[in-house]
Amino acid sequence: MYRDLKPGAVGGDVAQLQNALSALGYSSGPDTPGQFGTGTKAAVTAFYNRLGYPVPTTGGSDDAGGKTAAIAGGPMVPAAEIVFAPTFPLHVEAFNGALGSTVAAPLLTVNSGSLMISSVLQPGQNAMVKPGMKVQLLAEGLDGQTATGTVTTVGTYNAGTQQSGAVPPAQGSAPSNGTVPASSGDGGRQPQVRLTPGYPMTVTPDGPLPDGWSGQDVRVTIVNAATSAAVLAVPVSAISTGADGQSSVTVVGVGQSRRRVPVTAGASADGNVEVTPTQPDALREGDTVVIGQAGS
Repeated sequence: MYRDLKPGAVGGDVAQLQNALSALGYSSGPDTPGQFGTGTKAAVTAFYNRLGYPVPTTGGSDDAGGKTAAIAGGPMVPAAEIVFAPTFPLHVEAFNGALGSTVAAPLLTVNSGSLMISSVLQPGQNAMVKPGMKVQLLAEGLDGQTATGTVTTVGTYNAGTQQSGAVPPAQGSAPSNGTVPASSGDGGRQPQVRLTPGYPMTVTPDGPLPDGWSGQDVRVTIVNAATSAAVLAVPVSAISTGADGQSSVTVVGVGQSRRRVPVTAGASADGNVEVTPTQPDALREGDTVVIGQAGS
């Protein structure tokens, strides 16, 4: 709010107050939308009474509820006591007060909107990551909670600076190893953010993240490709290439016998690679393969 709202006030902010009070169950009665009249005074009084706080007043003659008092006297809403948030949920990012201390601004820092993820890509990585790619999220500090998301933006190179205000959603530092903090995605005044050198990337979760993720370090794994169904996979070091250019794996059988199985390599991830045997059923789930096989 940019002003105190008092009896007799007129404007869109008064209508916002009336709508908010109505949503909480406090009707403004006969008052015209946007006009602070007797109905709005009654709603404000009921609101503060329900919270258990003294009702702020203008000091006018209507403080005691006199029926003949001028409309300009009576209950009011101080600008410092109400914040209009554009969207929910609303996250309290910082509280700067302490018991017994003098209150000083800013007392509260809040962010509104759904949580998002901000990360930093290193040179070379940025060329491989595009908006729309799928992402796996892991909150290691929350007993391994997981989620999925989508790369939203990949920005230009940033040398690493301190800035405040409207920034890519993040709180604290964003390490270059892909472990980054989650924060509210829009609205609110944000504290200073230390930007790690690199290419800033934002990720939008596929669904709302739990509030507990706010400010947590989150491990981001970008999915460059994915198979449509379960596939056979072996460690990358299990594949060897012969003089004929044919890729193969060596299968260990009964009595430590070995046989070479030609394969076609597919998608790879986490040190494993998809393989399809040239001859059907020549390689099956559970087979033992040799790793570190030298090319022949």
